[in-house]
Amino acid sequence: MYKVLLADDELWILAGLQAMIDWEGEGFTICATAENGILAEEKARQCNPDLILADIRMPGRDGLTLFRRLREAGCTALYAVISGYAEFSYAQECIRLGACGYLLKPVEEEELIALLRSARETLDRRYERQIMDELEEETGLIGRLFPDSCWITVVYGGDGEIAAPDAMCCRLSRSSRLYLSAGPLFSCEGDVPAGVCAGAGRYRPDCDGPFAARVAACREASWQGFIQPGKRLFDSREIPPAASLPASAAPQALVQYCRAKLPQLPVKTLYLLYLTVQGYPEGIQPETPEWLLEHYDNAEQLLEKLEAELAACDEEIDDSVSVVAYLKEHFQEDLSLDAVSHALSMSISSVRRVLMRESGDTFQHCLIALRMEHAQDLLKKGAQSINEVAYSSGFRDALYFRRVFKKWYGLTPSDFRSGLED
Repeated sequence: MYKVLLADDELWILAGLQAMIDWEGEGFTICATAENGILAEEKARQCNPDLILADIRMPGRDGLTLFRRLREAGCTALYAVISGYAEFSYAQECIRLGACGYLLKPVEEEELIALLRSARETLDRRYERQIMDELEEETGLIGRLFPDSCWITVVYGGDGEIAAPDAMCCRLSRSSRLYLSAGPLFSCEGDVPAGVCAGAGRYRPDCDGPFAARVAACREASWQGFIQPGKRLFDSREIPPAASLPASAAPQALVQYCRAKLPQLPVKTLYLLYLTVQGYPEGIQPETPEWLLEHYDNAEQLLEKLEAELAACDEEIDDSVSVVAYLKEHFQEDLSLDAVSHALSMSISSVRRVLMRESGDTFQHCLIALRMEHAQDLLKKGAQSINEVAYSSGFRDALYFRRVFKKWYGLTPSDFRSGLED
C-alpha cells in the first residue's frame, strides 16, 4: 500500500478528497493531511509519503515551493498539483519539477482515480527497478549465487509466498512476486498452486541481455493466464510481443480484431484496446495491464464487457448529440461530468469519448474555456459589475472567479476592464 499526503488550505476540499474514492482499493493509504505548505513539508519529512497531492496556492508556502524544497531535501515522492485555475506556465513548471499530474478544481472522481492509477504504475516500476538494482548492481548477489545461470519465475496472484526454501523471493507489486532459483521453481504445470499463474525463464548473464528485461518478460508471461485461463505456467520466451492496434479502426472493429487473435495475444495489447474503447487521450494511462487482471476474470469477460459498453454507447449516442454544444448552452450552470452524463442520458465514458472526439480536450478545460470567453465578453460590454460577471459566467464564488480569470488571462477582471477604457 503506497502512502499519500494531501495538502490544501480549504478544509472542505481535503475532506472531499478523502471521501471521494476508495483510496485503499486503488492501492493508497492517506498518511497525513495539511492545511498549509509549511505543515505539508513537516509532515512529508515525518511520514515519507510515496505521493503528494498539493494545491499550488497555500498559506506559508505554495505548492511549487513545497515541491522544490522537498526535492532539494532528497524526497523521492511523486508530486501532483491540485489547482483552482488553468495556466500553462504553472503546468510547465510542475512538469519541469517532475509532477505526475495536474488536476483542476473541482476535482472529478474519475480524473483523480486516473491519476492515482498512473502514479501507482510509476511507483510499481520504481519499486521493481529498485529491486533489480539491488539484485544486479549494488550487491552482486545474482553473480555470487548463480555464477552460470538462474531461473527467473514471476508468480501472479495468490494470498502469500510459495513454499520454496531454495529460492530467493521478493515482491514486485501488490500481486506479483519474483523468485530466483538454481533450477525451475515449477517442474510442470501441476506444481503451480491453484489460483496463481507463473511466467518463467532461464537467465544466463553472458548471453541473455539485461537482467531487468528478463524479469519484465517473465512478469508479462505471468499475466497470460488472463488470456488462456486453462493454463498456469508460461515460458517467457513464447509470449508474443505487444502489437499496435489497427490504425483508424472503429472501437467495435478493434474488439473483434482482438477476439480473433485470441489466444495468441499479449495482455499489453488488450490494455491498449481497453484505453482506446474507454476514450482516454493518447499519452494518458490511468491503469496498468495488471489492473485488468484485478478487475476482470479473463480476456473473454473483458471483451464481452467492452462489447456491451460499445453497444450501449451506440444506442445512447445520437449522432446529433454534441457534448460541446451542451456545454455551450449550460456552462453558466453548476456542471460536473456526472451531471452532464445524466442530462444527456449517456455514460461518463461516452461523454468523455464524444468530448475528446469533438474538441480533443478534457471536460474541465472545455468548461473553464467557455466560462472565461463569456466573462471576457461581458467585461468588454461593461454593463455588469465584476461580481455579476462571475455569476453570469457560471461561478458561484466571485473571489474564485477573480483567481481563475487572472491565471487565465494574466490580468485581474478589474485590470482587464481598465485596459479597455484606456
